[in-house]
Amino acid sequence: MLLCGAALLAAPPSWAAALSGQVVEAGTGRPVAGATVVASGEALQGERRARSDGSGAFELPNLPPGAISLDVGAQGYQSSTRENVAIHLESKLFLRLELLPADQGGVAMRGAAQLPAISAPSSEAVEGVARDQTELIPYGRERQSFGEAAAALPSVGVEPSGLRIPGAAPEQSRTYVDGVDVTGSPPFLSQRFVEEISVQRGVAAAEFGRATGAIVHAETRSGGNQFHGSVFGSVLPFELSRSQPGAALRYAGQGGFELGGPIQRDRLWFYGGFAPETVATAAGTVTDLQYLGKLSLRPAEGQSLSLSAFGDPGSSAGSNDLSLRYFGDAVGMLLEGAAGWHHARAGGDRTEGALSAGSFAQLFGHHRLKAGADLASETLGSAQQTLLAAFAQDSWGVFDTVRLDAGLRYEQQRGAGDDSALLPRLGLSYDFTGRGLSRLYAAWGRFFQPSALGGAGSRVDGAFSTGAEYQLYRDLVASIDYSRKGSLDGLTVAVGKRLSENYLLQLSYATGLSATSLGGLFKLEAAYAYEWTPKTTVSLGTALQAGSGRAGLDLRAALRYALTPTYQLALTADLLNALDRQAGAGEPPLAARFAAALSF
Repeated sequence: MLLCGAALLAAPPSWAAALSGQVVEAGTGRPVAGATVVASGEALQGERRARSDGSGAFELPNLPPGAISLDVGAQGYQSSTRENVAIHLESKLFLRLELLPADQGGVAMRGAAQLPAISAPSSEAVEGVARDQTELIPYGRERQSFGEAAAALPSVGVEPSGLRIPGAAPEQSRTYVDGVDVTGSPPFLSQRFVEEISVQRGVAAAEFGRATGAIVHAETRSGGNQFHGSVFGSVLPFELSRSQPGAALRYAGQGGFELGGPIQRDRLWFYGGFAPETVATAAGTVTDLQYLGKLSLRPAEGQSLSLSAFGDPGSSAGSNDLSLRYFGDAVGMLLEGAAGWHHARAGGDRTEGALSAGSFAQLFGHHRLKAGADLASETLGSAQQTLLAAFAQDSWGVFDTVRLDAGLRYEQQRGAGDDSALLPRLGLSYDFTGRGLSRLYAAWGRFFQPSALGGAGSRVDGAFSTGAEYQLYRDLVASIDYSRKGSLDGLTVAVGKRLSENYLLQLSYATGLSATSLGGLFKLEAAYAYEWTPKTTVSLGTALQAGSGRAGLDLRAALRYALTPTYQLALTADLLNALDRQAGAGEPPLAARFAAALSF
């Protein structure tokens, strides 16, 4: 049945991932009912379990980002293990797991089959950047916050006004950290404190709203069953402008520490970090004190609760934020709750809350049903407005390879210009490989953009997106995506390989990044890590961006040395804007940055 939700005054639904699939008999493809699928990994508190139904289907919802292992077993079959299954923010992976009959010769399989690296089947477009990628390639200059790391994604351009997504203006996007809406004044939170960044563009499901552009989310790091941490520092000691002699230069430095681990194994974890940062220019000096504190609690089997506080008090713009999130499984009903508070130091407060519930059903296929509501209150001086939303949606697996996503969202704005809208969403996707290694998709929907306090009025835009993805070899994926929102459209073509083993490679081209012209953006990101000796690893990474009359090339060289089996020293040197191209006013010139970190 369709489940309803109610709002809590205090953040939109969380951004955990889901893993679904089918357990079948090897060779025959017959579904295996009653199979037990057990997920475990460093990112999980305890184990997550699921049981396959009569068609062999199973679902593991609300998984945090990270690598997990899957142990599969059923009566009358040999057990099977899939290792290093990569889970990414807001991803929806589908796996086909095979079991050998117990009386058949051979050994239990341990994941020799190709693992999916794309969200299939799904009509949503989601891209992500994991922490290990930001450690290999320089994203960002003196700040190195999670916003600059989003520039690694094929469809994202970073401009002074914000992120630029094909088919959308910067002000039409929203940004979240641990589920808290920080749009307009996000904290300069270090990439070291963030586990993964994701960007959701195109046509999102009905549970997401208040943005006619893209939705950016950052998930902060958590503790674990093992203590881990580091002390780190970096300095940008000089800039050198060859193309504009006499240009104003800047200098930057950052230092800090982080520590995470168990208070009680598989039950209560902690994580904390502190990173003072100073940027000096001819106009003056700006200092921020970035901080993060987080507790992760597993009060009972199938329940999880996380509380995080983060911000960047100092002399520049930013915010202080508080997030509380809950996941639970109550008699087959999946519950999600969130509460958050955002205080912008330049002025303005936002208090938000949300509650949703979902379930699974079988009727001419498999259904993922979900419904909920959220409420937000915003204040700026004497101005105040309230934002209310409710949604219901169904993701229907008509066949094993076809999925229909349908939903309806209602949004209302009161205070700074009263307005409301009904927002239908509809999407269709098809996996033509039948193994989760491809998808063709198309989606349509309407999106409501509330007016900012003291700003222009609200707007409703229609949106359409379509595209295709195909996993060519191992985790090498080629994709093409077209989206149109209102009068803006964008096209993105990419081929890339996520970081695995010891290298990553991504090549992309996006056009439509400008609201007034069909400007294009070409990107190349590449990195390679070489184990020189059992204790020493050297790596090289590069990020190249070109288009709209500008070009930028950043380079990183790193040395990692194991001082002991526990402690590791990392030394990095970055060359920023190696081409010294300054086509636009205020673009920073050639510079170098040096950093060191001692971690365990």
